[in-house]
Amino acid sequence: MLARRLSLILVTAIWGSTFLIVKQAIAEIPPFWFIAMRFGIATLVILPWALRDKKPLPWKKAIFAGIWLFAAFGLQTLGMKFTGPDRAAFLTSLNILFIPILTAVWYRQSIPRRMWGVSTMVVIGLALLLSPHGGINAGDFMILGTAIALAGQVLATANLPEQSSLMKFTAVELGITALLSLIPAGFQHLPPPSLGIILSVLYTGAVASAIAMFIQTWAQTRLSSFETGLIFTLEPLFAVIIGVSIGHRSLTLAGLLGGVLMISGLIWHEVSSSFHGT
Repeated sequence: MLARRLSLILVTAIWGSTFLIVKQAIAEIPPFWFIAMRFGIATLVILPWALRDKKPLPWKKAIFAGIWLFAAFGLQTLGMKFTGPDRAAFLTSLNILFIPILTAVWYRQSIPRRMWGVSTMVVIGLALLLSPHGGINAGDFMILGTAIALAGQVLATANLPEQSSLMKFTAVELGITALLSLIPAGFQHLPPPSLGIILSVLYTGAVASAIAMFIQTWAQTRLSSFETGLIFTLEPLFAVIIGVSIGHRSLTLAGLLGGVLMISGLIWHEVSSSFHGT
């Protein structure tokens, strides 16, 4: 269990490094072309292992996960053309609020009070860390849609049959995202990609998509959807840490307090889960 938690933390660190990369990339090429290329590369990276895997594939769950993933990245990438990386990171991380809501709706499960307490603490920490400001714009609503879609993707990836092929599941999920992205991309002009765009596509495709999505699928075979979403809220924290380390931004006292609150929320969840057995 510890290995799965640590692997998801590594995934959030990788994703946290991509916010600025994506923001710069979509300033040069149309968003859906970037998504199509990113997830096309990701599919090609994982496909050889998937084809060799003899375990069965839960097709329906994989397709649903791919649709949710396309919606999440499509809305996020579009939204980042109209809003800043900090606001995008904050709104994306609100998926921690939608996971228990969708769980209650889909599975008819009650929501433990401690989940709301942990979620509230984490959201307050995010607000202090990122200090999102400015008026509401269309990009914000798109990013909020991303939070809902990511919650759906996390739930679609949960509870896979024990003998399922995780490689095949991830390959189909990534492939569906790439194919769906090609539909709107076909209506956009693609200029010749620069070396920077090529490197961005390779990194976000091979590392931040293929490897990261497989790790998520593997980790969720033992972790709950809520715990997965909770760990994913560390993504903007890592984005801030990376930004501070390269001199792209500074860390305020409020931001430091926000980071402490987020970590405290994670600890609270782990301690309370150990007592409640969930």
